[in-house]
Amino acid sequence: MWQLHKPQKVKLIVGILSTGRSALDAARESVENKFGTADLISEIWPFTHTDYYAQQMGKEIVRQFVSVKNLIEPDELSKIKLLTNDLEQQLAEKLAMPLPRPVN
Repeated sequence: MWQLHKPQKVKLIVGILSTGRSALDAARESVENKFGTADLISEIWPFTHTDYYAQQMGKEIVRQFVSVKNLIEPDELSKIKLLTNDLEQQLAEKLAMPLPRPVN
């Protein structure tokens, strides 16, 4: 008979889109403050795959991924998504840029 097992902890990787380096740095700092130290941080590269975000974020968007050192329980992911939505709104207010959504 099939036996259920508790899922293993997983790696939290956060993808960040931003309107520029200062917004990206602020977002990465917020992620680390909320979820823990980053163990891997990707290079920064232009996000040119779509213009979907252009009205809210401008035309020159950059992308970076941040991997958090501490593993998490998989059932925390939906809560983390809500927390990152809150971080996005807080950063928009804090950065006070002329765009409604400087970070995603």
